[in-house]
Amino acid sequence: MLAGSTGSVLARTGPENVVREGTGERRVKLDKMELAPFPSDAWNTLSDWAGGKAISSADTNGQVVLICTFSDWYKPANRAWDLAQKLATNHAKKGLVVVGAFSPEGWSEYKKPEAAKPGEKDGPRVLIAHDAKGDFRKAILSDQDPDFYVIDRSGQLRFADITTESVSEAVNICLGETMESAAGTKGALADAAAKADAQGRRIEAIRSEVDLKSLPELPFAEPTADAYEKVKNWPRKDLDPEKRDNGENVVKTLTLPPAGAYYKKDPLYKGRAIVVYVWSPDLRRSYEKIMPMMDLIQRQRGRDIAVIGAMTRIEERDDRNKPKEQTPPVDLVRKFVDEQGIEHSQTVYNDGMIGAVDRNGDQWLPYAIVASSNGTIRWEGNPNRAGFVAAIEQVLTVDPGVKARREAEESYLKKQKK
Repeated sequence: MLAGSTGSVLARTGPENVVREGTGERRVKLDKMELAPFPSDAWNTLSDWAGGKAISSADTNGQVVLICTFSDWYKPANRAWDLAQKLATNHAKKGLVVVGAFSPEGWSEYKKPEAAKPGEKDGPRVLIAHDAKGDFRKAILSDQDPDFYVIDRSGQLRFADITTESVSEAVNICLGETMESAAGTKGALADAAAKADAQGRRIEAIRSEVDLKSLPELPFAEPTADAYEKVKNWPRKDLDPEKRDNGENVVKTLTLPPAGAYYKKDPLYKGRAIVVYVWSPDLRRSYEKIMPMMDLIQRQRGRDIAVIGAMTRIEERDDRNKPKEQTPPVDLVRKFVDEQGIEHSQTVYNDGMIGAVDRNGDQWLPYAIVASSNGTIRWEGNPNRAGFVAAIEQVLTVDPGVKARREAEESYLKKQKK
């Protein structure tokens, strides 16, 4: 992310490699809430506690609390709540408490769990309450379900509004601390941030004297396939449960056209994450806001990402059920790209390019994938969802190829400084 760009498209990654959601002024406020005592009055805004009695900050002293805002009628929120309950089961003996703040709507129809029976106190602590007026969400600046927050053993709000992909990592970090070490986290992170800032300033001083646009493509040892397989925290695929059941949540490899098949410029892949989005000139929602967003991502992370737009057509037929004549695809690509003032690479979509996609009508658009530098698809879904930008951040954080290319560039820049 560019320094000082609080309105950035991309989410923020903290020093613990936990990806935060939100941008602009809201993210600034959320950052200020982190490493400060959780506002205990917020618990009082929840009512109708199911699965246990109401809690207070005193009740969770010395424990880790995972908060999930959810509902059972909204699929993404329901899936997030399933994850939260699974973590409660896996980490019950380590002191994890999971609190579900149910949406203001739908509470009367929700099938509430029964309170724990005597003898079950050592089991998972999962508490659910109704955020009847939405006041709890306001207190923690939650903007859209599902949102996750983590309180550490010392009572600090350690992580405010983090991505679903980062929840397990955030919980494990806090469970691995004692009450005392959690309390000292603020100072430790401040020291680490200061060191990182000093290093960043040194690198930035070098970069400021070198035109990055003229930086050549540098040779570096590309990571082996084993290096990619050893990475355990790639983004979680953003697929519906039905698609997972059909076996679609499997590893897919990106298949891109050869050099010369692009308008504007051939993309540079080596040591870069790859973002491909599919758009149609027949469907405004697939390009009107998406294209400028993708161009911003490319400009912000031009050294780390190759962004590629792939144009497809929604087939139209005449009264005799014959395909209508359409403008040649390459001409359409040029027309749309030039009108939008887009700088990133564009090509024509071919079946199989990004794996099997159900192209029934126009419901699958807008659609995007995020691939690691070895061409493996790590995330796929609607680019308007928060998971998309979080997936980009996560891939850039863990991708071995991106790391290897960055190291080669930093070494080169340091030599230019001498």
